[in-house]
Amino acid sequence: MDERLARLSQVTVADRGAEARRFLDWLGQRAARGELADLALVDVDAYVKDRAGSLRRRTLDGLATNIRSFLRWLHMTGQTTHDLSSTVITPSFHAFESIPSALRAQEVRKVLAATRQDCPPKGMRDYAILMLLSTNGVRAGEVVALRLDDIYWREEVIRIRHSKTDSTSYLTLLPEVGGALLKYLQKSRPKTPIREMFIRCRAPYRPFKDGSSLYGLVVPARSRRGGPHRQTRSSCLSSCVRNEHAPRDGAGEGNRRCAGSPRGRFDIGLSEAGGAGPACRGLGDSDGGEAMKTAATSTGVTPQNYVRELLLRAPKAPKGYLGILQGFQRFVAEQAEDKSVSPKTVRHRLNDRIRVWPFHRLAERARVVDRILNWMVSRRALPNNPFADLRTEYGQRATAPVVRALLNPNFEAALEALRPALRFGSFLGPVMRDDVALMQAMGYRYTTQEKRFLRLDRFLQGRPDLSGRPLTVLIREWTNRSA
Repeated sequence: MDERLARLSQVTVADRGAEARRFLDWLGQRAARGELADLALVDVDAYVKDRAGSLRRRTLDGLATNIRSFLRWLHMTGQTTHDLSSTVITPSFHAFESIPSALRAQEVRKVLAATRQDCPPKGMRDYAILMLLSTNGVRAGEVVALRLDDIYWREEVIRIRHSKTDSTSYLTLLPEVGGALLKYLQKSRPKTPIREMFIRCRAPYRPFKDGSSLYGLVVPARSRRGGPHRQTRSSCLSSCVRNEHAPRDGAGEGNRRCAGSPRGRFDIGLSEAGGAGPACRGLGDSDGGEAMKTAATSTGVTPQNYVRELLLRAPKAPKGYLGILQGFQRFVAEQAEDKSVSPKTVRHRLNDRIRVWPFHRLAERARVVDRILNWMVSRRALPNNPFADLRTEYGQRATAPVVRALLNPNFEAALEALRPALRFGSFLGPVMRDDVALMQAMGYRYTTQEKRFLRLDRFLQGRPDLSGRPLTVLIREWTNRSA
């Protein structure tokens, strides 16, 4: 283990030690010597899930690496029974999902030209840093770690310390870089005993903490001075030198999709609506009853105005829509006991029309009725829409299942059968829900797996007799049921 630590940088060792201490603090009393033998996979998943809520995926990737290393060490020293390091879940990453890692060459030249004009002390410092990043390809963390004694002026060499590999490189001190550094040291750098090359310009004078601190000076150098506004990471200039084929900007944002027009969606069979007699009237929407018709007319909320707002394309479509809506209005006025639109009235109308129309046409025209009822509710000409109330109560997104249930002689039981099962409400539901939450917190979409878990959960809710049975039995029963 000591040999492995010797190959790691001090930063890596500190990060892994800090993560191990956080994990032990999270375990609490269970972290005592001898208690770690009972450490289980659920404990590791719970800790990762707890930490994932406040971290980015890149940080989570480092967290998973540190925890995996600590769990491996616990097993090697005999403090845990099983090696849980292989069970730690790492976040997912996709190709080209991050922002561009480098600027183009012409963009680098624009940034340097704009920064060269900065005369204040901060501008001289920033220009020297940008010259190191762009000309020598030095990384941001290596620029921050650069010290005064790393510059060999006579030999024209810069010594670069690599923190990750704990090695040293010597780069040529180019004239333009040397000039920028010399100007910074003579006219800009505060007089302080600090040996780091680059320090902050305001008191208290101190060096930069890490390479990410340079992001705050690279971005303003591009934005304030007319440079490109493309967002990149803080090491963008040095990456441009190391990689001549830096990823280009993606295509511009696509046009936003316009909302689909309702025109022409329900033209099929509508021309047959209308006519006289109870067997030929269309399934139409209205306020219901003579009193509701008067109130709607007085406020301008009429079937004619609704159809006019649809802007239907087909010449005969408005007449078909009006036939459906006026037919339902007449039915409510003539047949409804309380002269109002209620679930009972809707059910009677559906049972009357099913004797004449096939179900698909009935459901299509019921959707037309549903839409005008919503339109009238939005204009406060109707207190509620029975179709919308039933869909909300029984968890349905479409109108057709509600129509089918209302046509059933035992409509109350049919409506109850539409009520969706609780999400992860079975005896295995909490386990599946926690797994989905963990994987999504780690950056996975996990939508397909979630749908499969929900199907299994609905099956288990209908089979409470399987509670406590072995997993092999559950899988066999689920397979036989699916087949």
